[in-house]
Amino acid sequence: MGQDRKHGRPASEAMPADGVAGEVSDAGEAFREAMLSGNLSRESVQRWGERIVLEKLWEEALQMAREGEPKVAFRAAWALEYAWKLWPEGVVTRFGRLLEVLLASSNVSVQRIFSKMAYELLRRQAVSLADGEAEALVACCFDRLLDLATPSGVAVWQIRLLDLLAARIDWVGEQLEAIVRQLSEAPDCTPAIASCTRRYLRRRRRSGVWW
Repeated sequence: MGQDRKHGRPASEAMPADGVAGEVSDAGEAFREAMLSGNLSRESVQRWGERIVLEKLWEEALQMAREGEPKVAFRAAWALEYAWKLWPEGVVTRFGRLLEVLLASSNVSVQRIFSKMAYELLRRQAVSLADGEAEALVACCFDRLLDLATPSGVAVWQIRLLDLLAARIDWVGEQLEAIVRQLSEAPDCTPAIASCTRRYLRRRRRSGVWW
């Protein structure tokens, strides 16, 4: 069976057509209006995740996660996460777009959600990275991990992604271990970072399974 060489997807698993590029469907307009509205409950976001799958609103969600103002981008990313859980293939076939948003976004909520999704997809080998993509992701993860303004919820996923990519890029493991040790010894180390770094360093010592 042939495979999508970039993302490791069987070529026979064709996706439903999403319509003409650049077209905005009525459902797409409704999604954008919902994301721009005032407060959205968890239940509302979950329902929009279901509609992303049913009405093929993947591109609209990715676009708003990238270009929307902070609250809008967060809502779009959150709805996309629900959709991914319902139908992972919808993100697998658009992993290149998700990676673009992850690398470019300055929104910490989008960074956290998309880092988690990228990690899980790469860990499960549902997608693969070209050499340039792997290098760009490594550089981005290190930049965010070293940024003192990066929240703990984002930082832990950068550690996980880097540890995953260390198997591919030799120098990553050594640099990551040094940074993780510094983070674990910092007086302002948060509980989330402390837990993550302990697990990482324990796994490094034992050379066993981490997560």
